[in-house]
Formats: sequence, C-alpha cells, structure tokens
Amino acid sequence: MAFHLDEAKKEVLPLEVDWAGQTLSLEYQPGKLTDDWYDDVQDATDEDDIKRLAKTLCDVVVSWDMVLSKEKGPVALKAEAILEAKIPMPLIGLVNRKIQEDASTGGKHAKKRRRAS
Repeated sequence: MAFHLDEAKKEVLPLEVDWAGQTLSLEYQPGKLTDDWYDDVQDATDEDDIKRLAKTLCDVVVSWDMVLSKEKGPVALKAEAILEAKIPMPLIGLVNRKIQEDASTGGKHAKKRRRAS
C-alpha cells in the first residue's frame, strides 16, 4: 500500500502548552510544518515580527481554548485577532517552539490523533 502524503498532511495532534501558571490546549497539523514555515519562525526575532509569528501560528493550529477574559470570550485563530488581543510575543514563540518539539517526536505524547476535515 502506498504512503499518501495528502492524507498524512491532514493529521491533527493535540498539544498542551504551560505558561504563566495556566495550560493552553490546542490542536495542530504537523503536516503543515514546511521549510517555509520553519524559516518564518526562525526569522522572526523581534517585536516587529509579531505579525509573522501570529501568521505562522494560524497556519498550523486548527483549534485552541484561548480566551481574552470571561467577559470577552475566545481569541479567534486569525493573525489579526491575535494582534488585536495583544498576545505576548514570548507566548506565541513558546507555542510555535512546542509545536516544533512535538512534531519532531511524531507527536509521541499525543493522547489522540484525528484527521482534519
């Protein structure tokens, strides 16, 4: 049986990221971590690159449980929403790094896997 790359790229893995005493739960697609994605993450080194980091995050994350506050509700997975929410750059960078680490192990810590629709 052949390996179907298009199907493999649809895999979705769960991930938890701890920051500031809280846990952000998300799902991401490791098949979307391309050379260009890695280059964008590596090239984003200062505050001016927050837009690039926000975009890289949205390129691979399919869901998360981040909310602005109890009153304001969830933060959409769109670069503009992430910028508007003023999510700290270190948190965005940490999420991207944790995605890279998890993907490099084949998501071996994943409790469940699914396919994107």
